[in-house]
Amino acid sequence: MLRPFQCLLGCLVENTGILLAASGSCIYSFGLSHGSLLSTWPPPLEQTQLLPSKSPSPAAPLVEEVLDGKNGSELLGRPSKRRKKSSSSAVPEVTSAEAILKGENDDNLGSKESQVSCSVVIKLAGPTKDQLVVAVTEDKYIRVLRLSNNGVLTQLSERSMPKRPCAIVLTPDEKSILCADKFGDVYSLPLIIFSSQENNAYTNGDHDKLFSDERKYFPKVPAANSRTVHTRRNQEALQNQQRATNTVAKKRTLDFTHKLLLGHVSLLTDLACATLVDETLPPPRQRSYILTSDRDEHIRVSRGIPQTHVIEGYCLGHTEFVAKLCIPSWNNNVLISGGGDDFLLIWDWLSGTARQKVDLRSLINEFISKSATSEGDHNVKEPSSTINNLSISEDGGQGRIAVSGMWDLRRSAEKLDGIEGDLVVAFEGIPALFIFAMDIAAKIQYRDCCPVSGNVVDVTALDEKCTIIYSLDNCHTAFSTTTIASEKDQISRPMLGYLSFNSSGHWKGIGDMGDAITCMEQSAKAQEPVIISGPENERPLRELLYGIENLRKRGQEDS
Repeated sequence: MLRPFQCLLGCLVENTGILLAASGSCIYSFGLSHGSLLSTWPPPLEQTQLLPSKSPSPAAPLVEEVLDGKNGSELLGRPSKRRKKSSSSAVPEVTSAEAILKGENDDNLGSKESQVSCSVVIKLAGPTKDQLVVAVTEDKYIRVLRLSNNGVLTQLSERSMPKRPCAIVLTPDEKSILCADKFGDVYSLPLIIFSSQENNAYTNGDHDKLFSDERKYFPKVPAANSRTVHTRRNQEALQNQQRATNTVAKKRTLDFTHKLLLGHVSLLTDLACATLVDETLPPPRQRSYILTSDRDEHIRVSRGIPQTHVIEGYCLGHTEFVAKLCIPSWNNNVLISGGGDDFLLIWDWLSGTARQKVDLRSLINEFISKSATSEGDHNVKEPSSTINNLSISEDGGQGRIAVSGMWDLRRSAEKLDGIEGDLVVAFEGIPALFIFAMDIAAKIQYRDCCPVSGNVVDVTALDEKCTIIYSLDNCHTAFSTTTIASEKDQISRPMLGYLSFNSSGHWKGIGDMGDAITCMEQSAKAQEPVIISGPENERPLRELLYGIENLRKRGQEDS
């Protein structure tokens, strides 16, 4: 049995639906029509050994370490240094991106693909019109993958960022990647790297000068000296200080084209971009914007590239951290924000005006009350004590709410009652999806609460099918982010589910995708079993799946 699918991404390739699901460090490709497993990225080790390679790879020793678990130092009787296994430091990022995009030199992909040994996948973005997908891994790498018509993923490039990205989006023209980290910096990177760009990376006038080979060195002289220090221990300490201060501090160079766009003083949480029509501009009369949120309840509206230094305004109205931003695909003038507050805010973001405030507390309390009092519910099987302790205390106190995700789905077929699309909202540690409808006037209306059999991890929307597919946490009990389920429950709990919009105007898990979802789960559970047990295994998984509530500032937990 696999770990939960922490990332989902629905793709449409040549009118064929493909679901990309990331579990741990692997990305699985499923066919939406039949649910069969199409491919796995990176390829299994036994397959990479058979992949062709025309020339010796400079990463060969690294590949041996991955395959055998040994290196030269171990063969000599000394334990090797523990380190993250990644091939980026040993090989160039990409050598044949142009050929790969043109479909040429496929026999050369073996050497590149065999070098891939990445860590946990934490973000997926895309796909583009050219069937490109962007994946972010825990080792700070941004990887661009090509999705073929048969569902096979091929890596085109990998770039190591100075800090681990926390949010990533593609610009509307699908030429650049916007990447943000929790330290408040937002970078722009080209989606595709060609050899000419790599050679001219340092001559580009827009190249970020922040990362240089060496920082300016101002040696610090210790206050003590050999005349004032007499004991042997203090003399050794003084010598160590002198050696340390005489060493020039080095900083790693980013050997690819990038640009620092903007920065936040506070911890950055999410990122979005949009393009609006501006009649004051020359044709095509469009201006791009970048929206960023942080832990200090702020939403900043900045101009897009190349004027990101210009701040258009702020959207102020939250009292807790802002965790998620969502701009509906059918209305770029509207922004929906949520986080640690008991409400969602709908904005006219360009003017910084809040158009609507949607209460969440009453909806959550109603769902939890029904779950705690219901008997034999097939969706929620947790004891009422667990529900009460984690969400609504026994004395009636108010629990905490943390929005973990928001996804928009456009109504492509039927638009009932003037509804343009739907907004799906998930909360951390809550086994349900809450669905809101947005009308033509950009007003949000609550529609459905859909209980599921576990805490929701991620959701992907399929506009053409008017369907959403969601992944569930089968390792933790419902309503809990810390309690590990039994081994039996981990195996029996579902990992995926779906909801479709029916003719009656409701979202139900009925339709023609049931067999495909079942086949996906069977294919996933047929992989090598990984049972989560013990604190050493539970903590990394909890940090991967549940990190939103940690944004809440100390001293405000009980507010």
